[in-house]
Amino acid sequence: MENFLSILQTCQPRSDILTSEFNPEIFTANLGEVVRFYKGEKTSTSDIYTDAEKFFTDATYPTQGLLNLFRNVLRRVTKNDGTAPGTTRLESGFGGGKTHGLIGIVHLIKHGTKLKHFVSFIEPDLLPSPDTVRFAGIVGTELDLHKTIGKKTKTHTLWGEIALQLGGHQLYEELEPEVSSLSAPGKQFFDKVFGNQPCVILIDELAQYATRLKFDHPGAEQQLSAFLLALMGYSASRNNLSIVITLAGGSDIFGTETERLRETIENEGGKTVQINEVDQEIRQLAQDLRTISARQEQAITPVTPDELPRIMAKRLFENIDYLAAEQTAFQYVEMYSKSSEVPGFSKELRYQKIIEKHYPFHPTLIDLLDRKLSIIPTFQRTRGLLRVLTLTIRTIWEKQLDIPLIHSCHIDLYDSKTVDELFGRTDTSELKTVLSADIGSCAPDSQNSRLSRAQQLDREKPHPHGYPVHEWTWKVVLLHSLVGRSGEHGKSIFGISKEEAALEVSFPGLEPVFVARALDSLEEQAFYLKKDPKTGKFFASLEPTINKIIAEAEKEIIENRVNSVLAGITHEIIPEIEGFETIVGVIKPADIPDRADKPKLAVLDINLKKVPVKDFFTSTGEKARIYQNLVFLLVPRTVESEKETRKKFVQENISRHVNYLKKITRSNLACKRILNNPERYGLKRASKPYEEIQQTYRENESVIKREILSLYDSLWYPGENGELIKRELGKGAGETPETLATEIKRTLTDNGKLLTTDFAKTREAVYSMARLFFRQHEDLSLKKIKQAFLCQRGWPICVDENALDTLLRAGIKQGVWGIYKEQMIGLIPNVYVCLENCDNPLPDNIRIPDDWRIIKAQAIVERGWFPIVDPRKKVSPIEVLREELQESVPRKLILDEPEGVIEILANLGSLYRRGAKS
Repeated sequence: MENFLSILQTCQPRSDILTSEFNPEIFTANLGEVVRFYKGEKTSTSDIYTDAEKFFTDATYPTQGLLNLFRNVLRRVTKNDGTAPGTTRLESGFGGGKTHGLIGIVHLIKHGTKLKHFVSFIEPDLLPSPDTVRFAGIVGTELDLHKTIGKKTKTHTLWGEIALQLGGHQLYEELEPEVSSLSAPGKQFFDKVFGNQPCVILIDELAQYATRLKFDHPGAEQQLSAFLLALMGYSASRNNLSIVITLAGGSDIFGTETERLRETIENEGGKTVQINEVDQEIRQLAQDLRTISARQEQAITPVTPDELPRIMAKRLFENIDYLAAEQTAFQYVEMYSKSSEVPGFSKELRYQKIIEKHYPFHPTLIDLLDRKLSIIPTFQRTRGLLRVLTLTIRTIWEKQLDIPLIHSCHIDLYDSKTVDELFGRTDTSELKTVLSADIGSCAPDSQNSRLSRAQQLDREKPHPHGYPVHEWTWKVVLLHSLVGRSGEHGKSIFGISKEEAALEVSFPGLEPVFVARALDSLEEQAFYLKKDPKTGKFFASLEPTINKIIAEAEKEIIENRVNSVLAGITHEIIPEIEGFETIVGVIKPADIPDRADKPKLAVLDINLKKVPVKDFFTSTGEKARIYQNLVFLLVPRTVESEKETRKKFVQENISRHVNYLKKITRSNLACKRILNNPERYGLKRASKPYEEIQQTYRENESVIKREILSLYDSLWYPGENGELIKRELGKGAGETPETLATEIKRTLTDNGKLLTTDFAKTREAVYSMARLFFRQHEDLSLKKIKQAFLCQRGWPICVDENALDTLLRAGIKQGVWGIYKEQMIGLIPNVYVCLENCDNPLPDNIRIPDDWRIIKAQAIVERGWFPIVDPRKKVSPIEVLREELQESVPRKLILDEPEGVIEILANLGSLYRRGAKS
């Protein structure tokens, strides 16, 4: 396993997370609750927000946006610094830190210098003396539009609430009727309300208030705009006054918030309001308010995406060893740089720095939760992240999952709370079917749990270190399918590419190539996984793919049917080899006939496990086998001999191969059922799914044949000394029936087991066969030789009837043996032989019959069968020479040159003795 630093050793989660007592809702910030706390009223919010010390030590990570906000406000009210902006607008999506920033300001101006030990990130001289700065904190969704003052219910306004909080009921009554009038007040109102004291005005969720005001008092929103414009102008002229307002940012930020606002408007006004009306108004008013404030304000984003990981880490962990971040980031980028399956940017030094900043989270996890899921208002950026990460961290520590970073694939979808959080808040509950069928809604070792498609693949194709890579990969695709399913905006964030998935799942020890392979396997076998042909992105489909239909049909296929089909296909594809009889599906020795006609290529059944190989050669099951040299076993790697002992992992790999073969065969039988009766499975013949199943059927057929052929990788046959030999067939032998047949013949020929006509001509063949022929006898019949080719396990085989004839002729020509037909006793036979003192080759037109005999060359000489003389002519060799000389030498030469003739005779005699032609 890769030597990485595990987060189990480098990080310590909050203790209440590990004990399941942690409630992420404690980080639900509410400005109104904190304001009421300081008024002495009872509140329901956690003390992590009302206790200033806990707020800054346990709940606050000082982002650059928060630091800028705090310093701007404090410079105004503490230093009378007119260069600091009088109005600050906080803008981000829901859960983006806006309210958190407002609460931080309240604590800073209430406690001031008392907090210098807890807010080291703020210069001490900026902290005011406690309770020297007045403030008003207003929440737009809570501000009453009508308020009971004394015994009367009056119209209540934003400026009236400011006056009430800063000056109490006495100031509020003094400013009647301005505070209850819907007309915006003037400068005198501001002078009375603010006086000369430093003041801070905090207005949260301003757009929601403006929308409520417009529906309750049509046209009043214009007066609100006038008031805000005047207030901001007044603040610009008063260096000790600071105004902070919040506006949600972006175009998709309201959603469910709009629905809540609609309900509030209906309750306040007593009339029905359509949600599209509210949505249109809030968006328009938010834009109008943004335009107004833009003239005077400085816009600040409290939390940027880069800072979000540190905020999460601050809230979820008690301790983190950030020295481990550098080494971990280096290992990741080093792994990415060696892979072609991840995006190019992940191989750069810049990405290494990004990983360091996100530690202990992988950047893609935060990106998924923040950039994608946070656009859903009910998920609520920071709090949604906290809820999911809390559950994930708890699972990692419970299972003691050794990982270097927390990835999105580590989100525990076996946990019902996590599932409800993700699917419920993203309004995608229908995708739970995908989770259950394809990924797994409970652990694979749970009782009564049925394996999902991904879990099945993890068992069939396990990762070397046991990581559930198929499950994790599919999970990541599903998570990226929760948002953006419809609409133009969703296209950019919906789904995930193969490279992105590899980046999001892989870590040192689980390289990207495994993720890419897993995604390929899932594409073939998952029910709901689809790929967009235009974008190339994978996503979770709400409609099952053809795999789902096929899987339903597979339930009807019994095991015996699968084995029967495999046997039939094996019969079909195992090649017929010239000169051999092929017998497919051999299980026992009795399946191989004991006949002398042809060599038997016995193809063992793939379902066999361990067999006594020798029995196939020596027995027919009932008696001893006669023709033992004619048995050849073509053996799949699923079968081992009784003498072999395979390692466990080898046997497991073979079992997986066979299971895969049976699985794809079952799938193809299901395809055939569907194609024969598509209506039964809800399909039409003229439909795309039907065509896809046709294509799958054809492709599976090809795969099944190729997989069966690839199993047959060894050949058993009798060796030179009669022992049984196992030969591995060469690579690529099982690619096609033709290559398999060629490789079998090549193996037998190269190892001298197959006597071919071409080989029979060679000196090597002649001398090797002479050792077999004359091992015990110097003279034997051809009938016995032919019988030995059939029965003697140490002999080669002749599948070509011309090979033996060619061999016999070659032995004669090379002077190794002779052949003759047995004569009556006492007569010298006519021997066909080529020796030093004889040349009597076998005529080409003679077929050598079985009743002839072969004799060792030396035995011919020892028996005195030379010189060869025709028994019907008692003529000496000298007389033969004289006759030939008279025919070839002119008579005049013999009479005139007797000495020359004598020399010629001598030479001729010498040539004859050497067996040359006279």
